[in-house]
Amino acid sequence: MVSETSQCQSKNVCVIGAGPSGLVAARELRKEGHEVVVLEQNHDVGGQWLYEANVEGEDPLGRNHFLKVHSSIYKSLRLTSPREIMGFSDFPFSVKKGRDMRRFPSHTELLLYLKDFCDCFGLREKIRFNTRVDYVGMLDYGVCGNDLKWVVRSIDKKSEKVVEEVFDAVVVATGHYSQPRLPSSVKGMDTWKRKQMHSHIYRTPEPFRNETVVVVGNSLSGQDISIELVEVAKEVHMSSRSLKISEGLSKVISKHENFHLHPQIDTLQEDGRVTFVDGSSIVADSILYCTGYSYAFPFLDTKGMVVIDDDRVGPLYEHTFPPSLAPSLSFIGIPRKIIGFPFFESQAIWIAQLLSGKKVLPSWEEMMKSIKEFYHSRDAAGIPKHSTHEIADFEYCDKYGENVGFPRIEEWRKELCLSALINSDVNLETYRDSWDDHELLQEALQSPHFTQLPLQDDSALFSSSNLTSRGNQYQKRRFPDVQPLDEWPKTISTEGEKCFLKIANLKSVFYLLRNLFYNTFLPRLDSRDYITNIDRFCLYDLGVGNKISIPDLIYNHWKTCLMQKKNARISPVPYAMLITRLMKKRGIDTTAFPKSPEEGVADSFNIKKIKIDSFITSTKVKPKPFE
Repeated sequence: MVSETSQCQSKNVCVIGAGPSGLVAARELRKEGHEVVVLEQNHDVGGQWLYEANVEGEDPLGRNHFLKVHSSIYKSLRLTSPREIMGFSDFPFSVKKGRDMRRFPSHTELLLYLKDFCDCFGLREKIRFNTRVDYVGMLDYGVCGNDLKWVVRSIDKKSEKVVEEVFDAVVVATGHYSQPRLPSSVKGMDTWKRKQMHSHIYRTPEPFRNETVVVVGNSLSGQDISIELVEVAKEVHMSSRSLKISEGLSKVISKHENFHLHPQIDTLQEDGRVTFVDGSSIVADSILYCTGYSYAFPFLDTKGMVVIDDDRVGPLYEHTFPPSLAPSLSFIGIPRKIIGFPFFESQAIWIAQLLSGKKVLPSWEEMMKSIKEFYHSRDAAGIPKHSTHEIADFEYCDKYGENVGFPRIEEWRKELCLSALINSDVNLETYRDSWDDHELLQEALQSPHFTQLPLQDDSALFSSSNLTSRGNQYQKRRFPDVQPLDEWPKTISTEGEKCFLKIANLKSVFYLLRNLFYNTFLPRLDSRDYITNIDRFCLYDLGVGNKISIPDLIYNHWKTCLMQKKNARISPVPYAMLITRLMKKRGIDTTAFPKSPEEGVADSFNIKKIKIDSFITSTKVKPKPFE
């Protein structure tokens, strides 16, 4: 059982990987007030979803200790789940004009979603790109608990500079679709002279034109790739563990004379002959292994406290925490067969709160007992060890989220997920473009998940990492009366809680908030708290009657937030924008400032008061919610 404490701590945390799990980990860690560094081996965010067309130099079977190519995405790949179920809880994967608007879009659209998420929450400035992690190990072996620290050695791929740092905690978020898993039962793999490769480096069907190709495995990727190959290859022979295949795959095979189904491979002959376990054989030009992926952490040295045994990473409490090393070491994104993004988010929240001291894990004995009971239940159910982390259970995900009060998976999300799986099973070639779940789709689009205030569209523009020409152009379009941030003069100084400043016009409101937050390290409110606190603390609990100056409004809200949220950080300009938007919506003239600057302490401005009767008539009447 997870317990709570009132203790709050700030840790220096290294997140390895800037894919979906790494990005949401970085966001939640920052919310809890931790210092975060994200190490990413590629040139941009996205992880698995950052398509890499060039696979030259990679071992075709992926047998290198450190892979040169991380992404296993092929050029034509489209999502196998509808976009509605995939977004983070407060950042829906919405349709955007000018982009791929399909329900099952291409991999590029999901990458753009992750870039939007990264920019919205100001994460890019925390990421070191083109940085490969070479080693992670304990600083002082034998030290456990809260005193455990980690040495992280990384290499800049461009300069080859080696950097060694010490962190309070490490979050491993490197994904699980990169290290090829190969069949162990095929004889002759090492001596077969013709082309063999794992689907990890498959990109397009063109290299297989007019060839006889054996595709090993009938997973969704194996099926997708076979459907592509059958249009250009001379013959496609799919080798499967079982000849009991889905209705959808059966339809595809029946449509093509050059598409054949076989049992497992027994032997590969040096002359190119492939013999199957039923005794049949064909001569092939190429073999493509669509046999899945293994977990691999070649950089991680835990002195045997975390091992990988037939794709079981363990021991891990709730697939996340090694009992002997948690919470200073944790893994995010290990589970498979789940609705990934919301689950990663709940993992990230739990990790962040454990490191801050808000939550406490069970004892080592209790965690080990839970792990052993889980292993026993899987064995009793006949589930092989290599499927340990395949969850396929909505109830487990909901129970996991309860550890941090994370919302349960919405019913529409569950039903859309199952609907897509059933449709793909029956209509393999068409399920992405033809569906019959229109009522569920409408329920989803009308749910709070999609109708929540779209903060991300605006706040992305004003994070400190986004003050570029593109951001300024967008700002001018959305707020033509506001001067771009990088053109504003600096006219503020701070002295403890007393802020001396000059107020001249609307530009100064944004400028004021930017400096208040940056110069005094103000706490961050997460997006779900923005409007609640603006309404409640500024306009109601403050007890300002029916008159208030905008500087007083901003300053008092800042003070209240400082008391309420001490362990988080906020990108200041989105906050300034929101509070100004609120005032405009409530009928306040935000341009009614004196033309000549007046100096004064922030909580005692001698500035013309602005009547706000339109939205607050009495200190006893709570204003209506922000619309």
